[in-house]
Amino acid sequence: MSSPALSVVFGGFLVVLTVALINPDVGLFLIPVHAFVSVILATKRKWHLRKYF
Repeated sequence: MSSPALSVVFGGFLVVLTVALINPDVGLFLIPVHAFVSVILATKRKWHLRKYF
């Protein structure tokens, strides 16, 4: 993954972790949402490279 996408994923993880520590119910909802967004970002980057190789 590119550096900006990696920063978004890591920053999002820190936000989700903080929210989960404060409010576990909301955190349990955000963890799969964050995982889904991370996979989308990783897959989007992979498809982008397929056009060139």
